[in-house]
Amino acid sequence: MIGLLGASGAVGAHAARLLSRHGGTDLRLGGRRPEAVEPIAAELPGGVEVVGVDAAEEAPLAAFARGCAVVVNCAGPSQHLAEAAALTAWRAGADYVDAGGDATTAERVARGGAAGPDRRAVFAAGAWPGLSGLFPRWLAAQEFATVHTLTAYIGVRDRFTATAAADYLDGAFGGGSEPLAAWRQGPRSRVLNRVIEEALPFFPEDVSAFPYLDHEGIQVARALALTHADWYSVLPGTWGVALDRARTRPRADAVADLCRAAELDAAGHLPSTTVLAQLDGEVDGVARTRTGLLQGPGVSELTGAVTAMAALAVHDGAVAPGTACAATALDPLAALMWLVAAGVCRVRVLQTSVEALRAVEAGAL
Repeated sequence: MIGLLGASGAVGAHAARLLSRHGGTDLRLGGRRPEAVEPIAAELPGGVEVVGVDAAEEAPLAAFARGCAVVVNCAGPSQHLAEAAALTAWRAGADYVDAGGDATTAERVARGGAAGPDRRAVFAAGAWPGLSGLFPRWLAAQEFATVHTLTAYIGVRDRFTATAAADYLDGAFGGGSEPLAAWRQGPRSRVLNRVIEEALPFFPEDVSAFPYLDHEGIQVARALALTHADWYSVLPGTWGVALDRARTRPRADAVADLCRAAELDAAGHLPSTTVLAQLDGEVDGVARTRTGLLQGPGVSELTGAVTAMAALAVHDGAVAPGTACAATALDPLAALMWLVAAGVCRVRVLQTSVEALRAVEAGAL
């Protein structure tokens, strides 16, 4: 059995549907208000149990976790819940997957856990971080023998609930995220500049690109043995203003600002997530450049899908024991194959660089 916390939220509901469709196991759906979970359960075939549970309360959470092989947390804000929820699940005999959390969370759980050597916990199993790190690893495994340079652009167009906005801000300013930093054979501060209001291939209008380096970027750089890695958050103008102000605004005001900015940007558009990643490396001693494009739904739907995929990987024993983040814990080839086969996202590999694509688009205009 897989237990899913936060099943009535946007992320949890998407995860529940995919787990029901592809999981081949019973589901236990949990939420603070069972009446809000019941409509989700009613959509799903088979044995679906609904339980009222607050993920922040240890005793009810332990009762929820008993009998589950894996507990999946889609409740938020995840930074406030992930560590305690993981340890509670472990003590109840369940493995654990969280849409949120980060490398620091994983380290704390590893230090605080006493659940035996075979227990597993996977954090940051969402769209970003999560799939944002898996996709460059997939491109490297598909196209290269060795790689040395990565340039990645990640953009989201979607509306936010207050909880989702809080999680987004935790990802932007937490998780060891440092603006303007990059990987140069190690983390380096203030080596990049913002790109303001420019055209970028496969993004529908001029955008601003904000460089950053976070825990996931560092883990991916180490996993791929990169010498250089640049990561950019791609935002429309309204988002950039809201994020700039968020660093000094009270938390509640920053969340409200981001919700308003996302609402303005999403008006008249379908929710979407775009990852554009260029890798430079070699095959048989010959230099090669490839650009990967991933296009998917809005961040809530995509996060739910990645969380479900990670939960099934843990359930099926495809993840090594211990604690880790999804970007490096999961097999990138299997992960992308699952997401594409499930109809969640589309991927393409282009035999050129981002700059060459930019020149082609500029010429077409």
